[in-house]
Amino acid sequence: MTKKLLKKQITKLINDPKRIDAIGNEPHMVKWEESNPWFGYDKKLTRKAIKIARELDKDKVNAKTNKYWNMIDKKLWGNKNK
Repeated sequence: MTKKLLKKQITKLINDPKRIDAIGNEPHMVKWEESNPWFGYDKKLTRKAIKIARELDKDKVNAKTNKYWNMIDKKLWGNKNK
């Protein structure tokens, strides 16, 4: 069984410790992570999700909204089911 990445490993992928602390307990993030159980286990998908999140951050999309997390899913999966 694959082990989940540790918080510090995810922080390293994000490359911004302040960012992980800011969103780590955000209710939308928690809900999204629960519905994406691969996050932190599948390194390739986790990196892709983080890359998409960075793009949304650059576009100034508010991470404390459903829109932000739905956009990550849409960019990851398109119209495909998870």
